[in-house]
Amino acid sequence: MGEAAVDFRSEWSRKLTVSGARVSEIKFHPDQFCPKHWHKHPSLGIVIQGVVVKEFAKATVVIESSGGFAMPAGILHSDHFGPGSRVVIIEIDPEHPISAQRLEVCGPIFERWHKFDDQRLSRLGQRLVRELRRPDDATSMAVDGLVGEILSVATRCNGFTSESDQQDLPDWLIEARDYARSELNRRISVPEIAERVGVHPAYLARRFRSEFGVTPAAYARNARLNWASERLIETDLSIAEIAIQAGFSDQSHFTRAFKRFVDLTPAQYRDSFQNNSGMRG
Repeated sequence: MGEAAVDFRSEWSRKLTVSGARVSEIKFHPDQFCPKHWHKHPSLGIVIQGVVVKEFAKATVVIESSGGFAMPAGILHSDHFGPGSRVVIIEIDPEHPISAQRLEVCGPIFERWHKFDDQRLSRLGQRLVRELRRPDDATSMAVDGLVGEILSVATRCNGFTSESDQQDLPDWLIEARDYARSELNRRISVPEIAERVGVHPAYLARRFRSEFGVTPAAYARNARLNWASERLIETDLSIAEIAIQAGFSDQSHFTRAFKRFVDLTPAQYRDSFQNNSGMRG
């Protein structure tokens, strides 16, 4: 991947910086897709509404409404946001003295990605939203206190999941997921995947969406877009060549699909890596 993070445009956002932490409430476009990218700082998120699917190198993580997640800086991943998804994100600047003190205690939650399922985090996230939406002279102080409380709850929480949770999935579903993301140069159908793994297409579609948050077709399409996004950054191939190699009928079809999910055209996405290595994810 290129040495840059990408700033994907959302439907709207509210932001406030306090004591070394940037706090944002973000609403994403329906079914918005962000190809592989990384974030400059460690971050903790709480899903206020909708579903967020994070795709790491060896795991797919679905965070539903009221769930949370923590991620270290620099970890490559892609995101898919379900309809109406709103997320509160806390980005921690480790060079700020207050953040540095906090990381001495809560640092372990940012050593790798973690998923949280704790109603206390959900309630604290809702309180952050209220503060961001109705700011007054005391908002900064209130938000700073909530950030500290959220970090302490996440640190004490022992309910996070890891890659080992994928072992609970049936073998056929893991095979279906792996097949959907391996056929990068053509479109594949749900019946084709179902025949390969030996289950009924309707059951596959229902179970796949339940476990991974998206349909098999959307998952496969996103894998192709992920692959194409890497080619845009890592090669000098023309956009038209990448479009054909990624299984799209032509450059126009590819451009429409890419912009619908990323809110950037392929050319803009390539330029964002080449021209602005300091952008945030």
